[in-house]
Amino acid sequence: EGYYQSGRFQFEIDVPEAYNMVPPKVRCLTRIWHPNITENGEICLSLLREHSIDGTGWAPTRTLKDVVWGLNSLFT
Repeated sequence: EGYYQSGRFQFEIDVPEAYNMVPPKVRCLTRIWHPNITENGEICLSLLREHSIDGTGWAPTRTLKDVVWGLNSLFT
């Protein structure tokens, strides 16, 4: 819904060997304006942070499904 309704966005997800002790690296390949996505495609999403003071960062119990849901939440 909203500004991004019907949009198609491409992401690159790099899953490191140490997954799932460390988060995957995610980049947006589609050039868009979004307050949580830089011009280089870097994404600011708490669950992608390896270390987080508030406890919302990456945890070994998280999955790639959580990452996709988190990305989706940026657009809704």
